[in-house]
Parts: sequence; structure tokens; C-alpha cells
Amino acid sequence: MITGYYLKVERTRNSKTETCDSFVLDSAPSELLSAYESYFMNDSAVYSNTPDGKSVINIPLWNEDEATKQIIFSSSSEKPITLRILNEPPINYGAVSCFSPVSILGTSKPLSVSDLSQIYTITEADNGKVFTYTITTRFTLALDSVKYPSSKTICVPEIIFGAIAGTGSYEIYKTGKCQLQNGDFQVTIIGVPLP
Repeated sequence: MITGYYLKVERTRNSKTETCDSFVLDSAPSELLSAYESYFMNDSAVYSNTPDGKSVINIPLWNEDEATKQIIFSSSSEKPITLRILNEPPINYGAVSCFSPVSILGTSKPLSVSDLSQIYTITEADNGKVFTYTITTRFTLALDSVKYPSSKTICVPEIIFGAIAGTGSYEIYKTGKCQLQNGDFQVTIIGVPLP
């Protein structure tokens, strides 16, 4: 988890300047700060510092719902927020403007049991919804097999669950966030650590 506030920052890569969604860190795990410093210390398109020495990192908002964005946008140095994040390895980041190796898993409060999804069979009526499951949780995708053939089901940007052979069920096997898609059907699946 990181605590801080939203800030738009102009960053330049390959002579191109863009305005990036960024987050000023009031507090963060020392491992995260060490990773940023070792990977990005000389890359001002990803990592920088405020005049008073606070770390500023890019955050990815392209995949967040409007409610989450509004919580983040309304934060300030006087009203900091806490983000639950997943830090991922910075693979091939050099070509991407406003790159961020973190995924946002949630805002403002530690995860509690009430934040977890209680629906374990996902149907067409759930289109557009978000499901948060702990690692090892199993769920079933019950869609019309003609309209939504299972061979067309994908999860982007990464797969965080696996099929359980012969059951029609899936099990979350790692933390992360993906968009489960099949034709015009899409749900967000978030995998979180066990509390």
C-alpha cells in the first residue's frame, strides 16, 4: 500500500513531452522505493522527486472506473489517500510514455472481507462488473456456449487464474487485475492476497 496524492506531471521521453497521471508518495514500503530507485533513478519519464524530496511515480488510470478516478483526483497534500497496488516487473518499459509498473487494486482503506466478491458464478447479467477474489478462490463462468464459446475467452493484460480440468471452474492463482473478455462480454477480475 502507498499513501500520498494525485499530481499531473509533464514527463519527456524521446523528445516527446506528455502529461502523466502521477502520485506523490507520502509513505510507501521501503522495498518499493528501493526498486524504483534502482530501476528508474535516471529516468525522469517514470520517476522523479518533488522539491521537498518526495518520490513521484506514474500511476495507470486508463483501466479504472470513474468512481476510483474521482477518489484519486480529489486527493491532495492536505487530503492524502491510500492505494492498494501491485508492483510488477518493469519489462520493456523504455518505449512506453508515462510507464507505470504498478496496478491499482483499490483505494483508501485496507481490504476487508466485505470487499471480496460473494458471487462465484459469473453470468451474462454480470457484464461490466468487477469481482475481487483472494488467491485460491474458485469461480465459474456460466455463459451461453454458442454466443460466448470458451475458446474465445481471454484475460488481458495478464492471466491471473487457471481452468480446473473437467469442472468448468477457474481458480485465482496470483495477485493482479485483468479484463476477462469474450465478444461483447467483459468483467474485471482482481486477485488479492489472502487477508
